[in-house]
Amino acid sequence: MTIWAALGLLLALIYLGDALRLRGRLRALPRASESGAVGAPEVAYELILGRGATLPPEARAAAESFARGEQLLALDLVPARWKALPALGLVQQVDPRSFRRSQLAPGASAGQAILVSRALLERAAVSDFSPRTPAELLRLARRFKRYAPTGVGFAVADGLIPHRPSALERSAVLREVLSDFTPTIAAGQAVLWALTLLAALRGGLAGALGLFALHLQPLVALSGSPIEADDLWPTSLLMLPLQIWDWATALFANAPDDERAAAVAARRPAYEAELAGGTARFFEPRRTRCPVCDGERLAPVLRTPDRLQHKPGTFVLEGCRDCGHLFQNPRLSLEGLSFYYRDFYDGLSEAWLEAVFGFAAESYRARADLATGEPRRWLDVGGGTGHFCLLARERWPETRFDCLDVGESVREGLRRGWIDEAFQGFLPDLAPSLEGRYDVVSLSHCLEHTRDPRTDLAAAHRVLGPNGQLVIEVPDPECSMRHVLGTRWMPYFQPQHQQLLSVRNLSRVLDELGFEVTRVERGPAHVGSNVFFATWLTLDGWAPPADLPWRAPGGALSRARRTATLALGAAPLAAAFAVDAALRLAKGLPGMSDAYRVVARKRG
Repeated sequence: MTIWAALGLLLALIYLGDALRLRGRLRALPRASESGAVGAPEVAYELILGRGATLPPEARAAAESFARGEQLLALDLVPARWKALPALGLVQQVDPRSFRRSQLAPGASAGQAILVSRALLERAAVSDFSPRTPAELLRLARRFKRYAPTGVGFAVADGLIPHRPSALERSAVLREVLSDFTPTIAAGQAVLWALTLLAALRGGLAGALGLFALHLQPLVALSGSPIEADDLWPTSLLMLPLQIWDWATALFANAPDDERAAAVAARRPAYEAELAGGTARFFEPRRTRCPVCDGERLAPVLRTPDRLQHKPGTFVLEGCRDCGHLFQNPRLSLEGLSFYYRDFYDGLSEAWLEAVFGFAAESYRARADLATGEPRRWLDVGGGTGHFCLLARERWPETRFDCLDVGESVREGLRRGWIDEAFQGFLPDLAPSLEGRYDVVSLSHCLEHTRDPRTDLAAAHRVLGPNGQLVIEVPDPECSMRHVLGTRWMPYFQPQHQQLLSVRNLSRVLDELGFEVTRVERGPAHVGSNVFFATWLTLDGWAPPADLPWRAPGGALSRARRTATLALGAAPLAAAFAVDAALRLAKGLPGMSDAYRVVARKRG
């Protein structure tokens, strides 16, 4: 058997396996008309239709009955008669079997119609029910999922007449789903198609099985599902050319993102005014003593630009030759913190960060398990919108979860209902009003952001009650990848990370402040995406986004350069992903984990 024949067989297994996976998802879609459940009749719904879609009154009544019976606050409606490719595309994004209970899963939509309770509309601050484009419906679906993590579902609606999106609309949806990775994933898809064709041409009958299996996908996935695809056989016969055409038109239609363009335009004058006087005022004078041991033997370890947002400035990490502590020196001033944090955790980057946090569900659950005994009150410091609090409640349902953060995101978390009480500000400033209130305080990937770790840990000691527990997770500066990847080691995270504490130094400070360390974990805390992110930062640095309001605006050439760079980066990113997966097998070995966890108990 030739290598091409073997490749054809392998691709056949991949395509058929994927078709069976999608078949399971499609068959899990319920029909709104077949619900026998009886829900709360007082729940009132509004209908938000896609432009060009139609839902007859009897179909709407069935959908409302289904939503009430299932106690749903939002119901995304899927046409019973639809096209094969968009139907497959929907279940590529979402698994109806687990979507509702997956609290951090991003929202998804068929792009046709959403039935939403008035209570959810009010909480999510949505008052416009006019017809929307598919991309706008997708954004709404994501918002509804955030405000009702277990109250959103899907159902097939008989009688829903779908809108067939234009190339521009498909392009907007594709970029909404894949974000900056659109060119990269498109390039990977093109490679897969090329391999499929080469195996068919050069691998004989066995090699052609891959191409045959690709064309079988719609038949295998959609047969017996609640969706009737009126183009099922033509799509199966022309699957490869239709896929290529669909991706190409969506990718190169160059749909403008009017919402982002407006946000960038609104921010640009303020950024230009702030940068007119340079960046010197964003830094405090260089300190001459170590913040951990007060030693004076300091030496520069690293100089780097802002590789994350590409904001101007150069940042220096220095190391203490006495205790080994790494810290930003000179550190950012309060004005600098405001400048460099802006539009990262909220604003322009909010959607991207939401997607990143969504991948951390298991890590959040692992942190919640570190507490011993069911806490009455838990304060999560630096918790943003409360992703940890939302999932930790699964483990500790009777615990009150409060969240503290310097950003506006903590207020958003309160509006979503993810946290019980929100505190906006710095922990040392708020500690006097919270003294002795909490059984557990967590600082998960927070302590490295602090201006003075000793001050924040002392504040945590103050807000804990007798024998209270402190749960900490931070990057590990003793990770060997730090030396391999240099300024592109993600946990350096300049300019936001101001402190990189070793286990020894953190344990020393905790002991001096009246804590007893009861547990240290390295391997289980390993994030494990070092090589992937280093590769991404390299590609992103070669071709930064063309629409950042703190940089000179780029034109068509800048956008084309970024698209080409990210497309050509598909292979390096795939290789980096594989390397990270292999390195995770060694995460328990000394120097391999990129993060660690510490649990400490307040003495007395």
